[in-house]
Amino acid sequence: MTPHLSQALDRTKTSSRAAVYILSSAAFGMGLSPESMVLNRESIRQSRILHAEESTYHIQQNFESNSALVLHWDGKLLPKLDLNHKVDRIAIIVTGPKIVQTLGLPYLSESATGKSQAELIMQPIKKWHQVLNQIEFLCFDTTNVNSGRHKGTCQWLEKLMG
Repeated sequence: MTPHLSQALDRTKTSSRAAVYILSSAAFGMGLSPESMVLNRESIRQSRILHAEESTYHIQQNFESNSALVLHWDGKLLPKLDLNHKVDRIAIIVTGPKIVQTLGLPYLSESATGKSQAELIMQPIKKWHQVLNQIEFLCFDTTNVNSGRHKGTCQWLEKLMG
């Protein structure tokens, strides 16, 4: 499994089970013996996870910005990986001159408070450690959980970021 093949399967939303069928049929069509290959749902799933982690690490290490960044966050109802259910996630993005970078899409609990949401937002920011000192602006919708004067996410983020 190559990184490009893994990305193609992810982009086309091909399940690991369907990937086994497709890859074994493709291998047979090219004159290869599928029995001599390690093709099962779990090996494909693990390979996809490994390639996604490597890609994320590479993007994080090569991220460069010398200008002020704007931190954006917003809750979204998105399809779960099994595509049968939807879950609340919080989109965390930084923007700047010629920069739009997604930092993370963690799960958001149904009873999220301003503090818990701020802590959830800080997790990917800490992984992108070079971003933290460059965030100078915050952008969010004006729901009470975000903009509350004393317990809003914005207030908690300002405290957590120093």
